[in-house]
Amino acid sequence: MKVLKATELKKKDLLGGSDPYVKLKLTEDALPSKKTTVKNKNLNPEWNEEFNITVKDPESQALEILVYDWEQVCIFVHLLEINHVCSEVFPTMSGSWMDEWFKIVDD
Repeated sequence: MKVLKATELKKKDLLGGSDPYVKLKLTEDALPSKKTTVKNKNLNPEWNEEFNITVKDPESQALEILVYDWEQVCIFVHLLEINHVCSEVFPTMSGSWMDEWFKIVDD
């Protein structure tokens, strides 16, 4: 899995910025989650970071994609969460890349 970028993230810091990072986690998996680096003071971060994630059962496991704002005071502030069943995210499981952009819209 490759985490490329995010755009137009919400301002969560007191001074009007965010220090975002992404956390990837498979449900029903005992392995620790994967995390990107923190992009300081950036509402349009670019990570370009790759992670190896082994899906054991694509029908029952879901991929959780969480974006947090890192804070020195409280460690993180939750920015957004996406949860997809792996068979939807990785339909062929052939090892080839599938481009998928997730659009988050406020209600």
